[in-house]
Amino acid sequence: MSPAADAARLRVLRHVEELRETLPQPQFALLLRVLRSVAGQGGYGARLPVGDMDRAHFTPLVRNEMLRTWTMVGPAALQDPSCPRQLAASLDALLAGIDEETAALEGIAHASGLYGGAATGGVGGA
Repeated sequence: MSPAADAARLRVLRHVEELRETLPQPQFALLLRVLRSVAGQGGYGARLPVGDMDRAHFTPLVRNEMLRTWTMVGPAALQDPSCPRQLAASLDALLAGIDEETAALEGIAHASGLYGGAATGGVGGA
């Protein structure tokens, strides 16, 4: 990967980690799936299917963050064909980590009798 593409990927991942602390979990999970979809399709011009379950979370804030985050990649980085693939792989790893955390929290909640169903949200549907 070119230095410009790698710098863009790292910039996006840092920003995504910041968003993890500020966005509600369902919105953050949807944002990650959308970014992953865009990266997996090579960037600009990607189709973004949003299911009925996600429509409530596809708020103006999520749309704006999706656009803002994707512009951090930039057209120069996308000239490197490996950039979208590497970004998609990095987002996949982040999604997998979140899925593992969610499963662990749900297991703890079940074991302690605190599970209320929607308490942890979850990323699913990727």
